[in-house]
Amino acid sequence: MTFNAQEVLDATGSQSLTVGWQIITVQSLRKKISGAGNEYLSIEYRADGGSVWVNFNLNHPNAKADQMAQRELARLMIACKCNSVRDPMNPQELIGKQCMAELEADGSFFKVNSYKPLSQTPAQPIPTDDKPEDDIPF
Repeated sequence: MTFNAQEVLDATGSQSLTVGWQIITVQSLRKKISGAGNEYLSIEYRADGGSVWVNFNLNHPNAKADQMAQRELARLMIACKCNSVRDPMNPQELIGKQCMAELEADGSFFKVNSYKPLSQTPAQPIPTDDKPEDDIPF
């Protein structure tokens, strides 16, 4: 089998992930088991140029690791404007949701530093009456 790099880039897009704030979409969720036998949640985010995977150590035997994962999941949920999920180990409500994520290079991978909601359109100014003050009847 011949692997032609240019054909792959032409077919899949040559853009790659970049460091900084990116719009991400929650693409998929998978429960996984670590080498130590602990269950964790892996979430795939899709951004322009590629995917990023983040692991959440929910239900971890170490309470501190579990709390950190819960806080991180809560930050993602708030940024995606999703206040609650039925099952934190299978938060199907997040699939398709979008937010901003700050990506940082971590060796040959990217990690997420923080999340924030997508920018909303600025509020339109309230129309004012442009009459001069001396035209106000008293």
